[in-house]
Amino acid sequence: MKANPGGQLAVQDILGRDGLITTLWDTIQGTSVIMTAERRIGKTTIIRKMHAEPRGEWVPVLQDLERVHSANEFAVTVYDAILHHLGTMKKVASRARRVWEAIGGAEVAGVLKLPESKEAHWKNLLTHAVADLVEEQAPRRLVFFWDEMPYMLLTISRNEGEKTAMEVLDVLRWLARRTPGFVWS
Repeated sequence: MKANPGGQLAVQDILGRDGLITTLWDTIQGTSVIMTAERRIGKTTIIRKMHAEPRGEWVPVLQDLERVHSANEFAVTVYDAILHHLGTMKKVASRARRVWEAIGGAEVAGVLKLPESKEAHWKNLLTHAVADLVEEQAPRRLVFFWDEMPYMLLTISRNEGEKTAMEVLDVLRWLARRTPGFVWS
């Protein structure tokens, strides 16, 4: 096998990470995990393999957050991913859909957008969307693999202030504590 600097390996070509992946699956049974290290170490490779080869009870959602620059964008990105996992009937009846419509969310050219405002609509959207998907997938458990989350939080901090970046983490911690079956990594 040749070196692949800057590229992504096919999942079947990812070797030597099985022990770490087993440890991570064992860890997320009870808590969320944050992997940090310098660039080009293989964090994305690990979460891609975990996403492609989940343990039996897990429903994995993999998202790259590098292009997310606000709390609203984060909530919409998660909501969009959740819509892809919900069944057709559930999409129509979901609590998140009602929140989306109530706050004036729109879809323009296939792109979901929250209304521009100072209100924190993103919190309600994120909370209800996760609850909908957890309920839909029960008794299986939901795990979000968020790549480049520290970069997203730094960008939110710069664009909207440290308080908003901390609120994103607070909402995620609250969801992890209050929503059985939800874990993020």
